[in-house]
Amino acid sequence: MVAQSSPAEELPALYRATLDLVGALERCGQRTAATAIRRDAIAAYSAAWDDHQRGVLIGLVERGRKELGRGSPQRVSLPAGRPAFPAAGGR
Repeated sequence: MVAQSSPAEELPALYRATLDLVGALERCGQRTAATAIRRDAIAAYSAAWDDHQRGVLIGLVERGRKELGRGSPQRVSLPAGRPAFPAAGGR
């Protein structure tokens, strides 16, 4: 049996990953998308640290990755050492 980590353990890393994606979007010139994702991430991180907010932040990471895929052909990579997060359905 695999123990599931608590939202309090995962939210800081998810928030950081979201901000890394926001920075990448800004570097690609996608400032509108970056601003919207940053706003939603701040709201989620400022709310109760529960499973719902964990899901919100996972969704924002996925949204940021999709937006990067739509952006300029310039290749943008996230800093090394950032954890990969599972899709919202897998934990």
